[in-house]
Amino acid sequence: MTSTITLLEVLVLPLREGNKKLAEKYKTILLSSNDLETCEISNAISERAAMIRAKYGFKTPDSLQLATAIVRKADYFLTNDTTLKQTTEIKVIILEEYLVLISDAYDLSFLAYLNIMRNFYSV
Repeated sequence: MTSTITLLEVLVLPLREGNKKLAEKYKTILLSSNDLETCEISNAISERAAMIRAKYGFKTPDSLQLATAIVRKADYFLTNDTTLKQTTEIKVIILEEYLVLISDAYDLSFLAYLNIMRNFYSV
């Protein structure tokens, strides 16, 4: 699961560059994938985000993303931002650590897995 903040974040660069095809691909992945739920920001999520922001001093988008995962009862929060690991309300996993775990589970080398992911997200 993710929040609509992710949609905002991933659309900026393709829209700035005029790449409508890539923007549509990102929208389709985030809004139409069977294995991914994109959650709207509710009042409960906003209130939890405010608590997280007050406690840790994270930026608003990070606080909203964390709050979405917590309120929606995600098992963990996946991120590239190591500073978010200080969060105690949910298990935070850094993307690189996750990719290593996944590559081990599927008996793929880390570089081969990254290549697969790069091809999946390219247009």
